Amino acid sequence: MDATSLERFLNASRQDCNHAITVVITGANSGIGLSAAKMLSKLNPKNRIVLACRTLEKAEFARDQILESLPDKDRLLASLHLIPLVCDHCSLDSVKQFVVNLRRKLDEANEADRYPHTGIDALCLNAGVIFADGSSPTYTVDGFETTFQTNHLAPFVIAKLTSNFINPGGRVIFSTSGLHLRHRLDLKGIIDPVNKVVQKHFEMINGNAFHYKDSYSLSKLCNVATCAELHEYLQQQGHNALSLCFSPGLMLDSGLFRHQTSSIHPIPEAHREAVMLKAKTVAWGGGALAYMVWADEPAQKGAVYWRDESNQACKALYGNEFCPTPISEENVSVTGRKELWRVSCELARIVDDNNAGKFNSETYKCTVA
Repeated sequence: MDATSLERFLNASRQDCNHAITVVITGANSGIGLSAAKMLSKLNPKNRIVLACRTLEKAEFARDQILESLPDKDRLLASLHLIPLVCDHCSLDSVKQFVVNLRRKLDEANEADRYPHTGIDALCLNAGVIFADGSSPTYTVDGFETTFQTNHLAPFVIAKLTSNFINPGGRVIFSTSGLHLRHRLDLKGIIDPVNKVVQKHFEMINGNAFHYKDSYSLSKLCNVATCAELHEYLQQQGHNALSLCFSPGLMLDSGLFRHQTSSIHPIPEAHREAVMLKAKTVAWGGGALAYMVWADEPAQKGAVYWRDESNQACKALYGNEFCPTPISEENVSVTGRKELWRVSCELARIVDDNNAGKFNSETYKCTVA
């Protein structure tokens, strides 16, 4: 559907369209993050949208792109509610500072605007990376393989540290991928099988040698596992909020493929035509993210995985063919996701209050920051 039809559809999907919301989008300067931010600002220029990007220049670029996409009558109002912030996923110090800055900015904005709640209505953990075919592993300043930290560990830290200021009825949304279904959660690469010590200089979480696509797929599996565990955590902590994940489908024109010399090159020739027929556009993926944020239906149930069940490319309708499915325990066991949560807390050096006092001394302890 075109932009005008999408706007009408999204407005029809929400009962209270006049109520402005606070949305945080990581990776907001390109791809579905930018596309969704444009649509959410168009739906209501009073929507407070935090544009979290690797540099301030990228965040300000996103703000300018959003404003240019709006009708003249809405630009001034929207400009007061777009908040560019730095969040470099390759530095956990930057990620933690982002959370501090985010809290401060929301408090400042609330002083001026008097929103009903001072926190976040929708946290979109969308930033991601996939490296080129044949790549060797690279490591962040924190010592973690870049795909793992960018796609899982940094979003995990954001989700954990902002969980106490998700508004009642709020939602945390993970952008993931159907590729996660190719794997089962296995942390042999992180936890030494002999002495049970948590280690950081691994190539992939399952202990295998680095492969660009498997590394990406496993990081997306971590997103799905974290989604399920975060939902349980939010309920246990008494937050009236939920956690969801979704796949925007294969988008060959997305910024995700910026490291690829050709985004379709890794697809075997025999399968390329079939893949291209199912491929989504950034506009469709951005619409899916906007739907997850804005529509009433996704707020009905947490710890689910939304995807296009029909493989109808861009003809799939949000809330119809694009629908929630259970998170498979074959891919993500309860034990596995709880183990990932604890390990992620230790690797990121943040407090694991969900499991305080529950550690087996023969396994490992979570480091308290």
